Amino acid sequence: MSVGFEIPGKSVEFIDFKSSSSLLDADTIIFAPNIESYSYYERYEGKPRMSDEDSAQLVRDSAHWRRELAIALGSGKTVFLFMIGVADVWVFSGQKQYAGTGRNARVTNIVMPFDPYTTIPVDGLAGSVQRRTGDRIKATDWLGILAPYWQEFGPYTSYQVYLEKSIGTPSLVTQTGDKMVGGIFQFKDLKGALVLLPPPDFNEAISAREKQLAERKKRKAGASKPNRTEAQQLAAWTRAEASVEMQFLSAIGGIDKALRSRSERTPAPLWALEAQYVLKEEAILRARATELEEKINNLRVQKSEVETLLTSAGDLRGLLFETGKPLESSILEALRHMGFRADNFVDQESEFDVVFEDTDGTRFIGEVEGKNDKAVNIDKLAQLERNIQEDFKKRDDNVYARGVLFGNAFRLVVPTERGEFFTEKCITGAKRSGVALVKTPDLFEIARYLKENPDPAFAETCRDCIKGTTGETVSFPAIPLSPRAEHPAVESINELT
Repeated sequence: MSVGFEIPGKSVEFIDFKSSSSLLDADTIIFAPNIESYSYYERYEGKPRMSDEDSAQLVRDSAHWRRELAIALGSGKTVFLFMIGVADVWVFSGQKQYAGTGRNARVTNIVMPFDPYTTIPVDGLAGSVQRRTGDRIKATDWLGILAPYWQEFGPYTSYQVYLEKSIGTPSLVTQTGDKMVGGIFQFKDLKGALVLLPPPDFNEAISAREKQLAERKKRKAGASKPNRTEAQQLAAWTRAEASVEMQFLSAIGGIDKALRSRSERTPAPLWALEAQYVLKEEAILRARATELEEKINNLRVQKSEVETLLTSAGDLRGLLFETGKPLESSILEALRHMGFRADNFVDQESEFDVVFEDTDGTRFIGEVEGKNDKAVNIDKLAQLERNIQEDFKKRDDNVYARGVLFGNAFRLVVPTERGEFFTEKCITGAKRSGVALVKTPDLFEIARYLKENPDPAFAETCRDCIKGTTGETVSFPAIPLSPRAEHPAVESINELT
């Protein structure tokens, strides 16, 4: 669970600071004292003065989270505190001051200072927080188990606060002054640990990962790629986001595991870590551990890259069960394996699911529909007809594009057990307008074969099937051979990467 700090992707449950949720169900907790959702109507002595209503709620919510964090730490959980630059504020104390009488009577609400960092159950932490920003952070000799995380996210991290007085083990400090911006605090009377970290810029990390994946794809293709469509850009960003999310969860999971494994041992005080007390064998093993850590980090990056490839490698399976944009993406890939030039189309006036052309210039407009538990109805056929008319208006020639309706009916049912893919009205409408109907599971078998067995002659035959079908369901030819029986085994991931 993450309170007040959003993690990219879908694996971490985000909880607003105003929530009354419990943290007891969380395995690992991410926390930031983010009070941006509270309102204030003026500033007092240069700081926000919260509204009376939100003042009371902020104090209650802060006490709630302090209790939850204390319970979680007491039960041995790890809390990751991202030290964001949230301002300290003034809140209504609940007391009022009265002056004067009659018409001259005045009532003044008494305010008191409130620091969001008092939410953290560590004595003295709030008083040590200094709201200052900077980009230059250096690791100390006690970086330890934070090293893998810092190697991966350090380049995308700057500090928003620093601690005037260090607490626990200062693993990350300011370049000048050695002020603590990250480290580990282990409690004397609680089993858990508090990991303090400066907040990473996830958007920057995702953008860098997207460029990295695009460069790798470009090198693999051996040629420059044309400008990407909006849908392709979104898909690329989503893949990069998933990769960064996986990398982040792996990194903090490693920290959590390391902390839990040593929870029964007394943490070494700072003075015991000085060079004069370090044993020779420790120094040798630490150097070896650092070397192995670097190898692990490299392997972790490689693993993340392979997992990203794995996700995209199975995109064609979306023809069997997907709907919406993911189904569109799978259809586009299938059409390209068949030799069509295929893409989405979006401009200020129109948005078409699929636009594709054969090598002879025959142009098609496709509409895509996935249904959970029913057949594809005539509504999508009407939308397809409108798209064909819009496309005709935009073009300089006098040729209408051919219409194709791609349907994935009963998409969550095994393909062999599904009912009719298109309703009777849809089929009648298709005959009237000459639209070809395509069952996406049929397209899957064709595309899988062509992806694994490039066969230009068979691809042309499949294209001709779509071109030659009007008002009926496309019947693709039998696959020449089993796509599995004659396929050579992939002996290593290097053949793919």
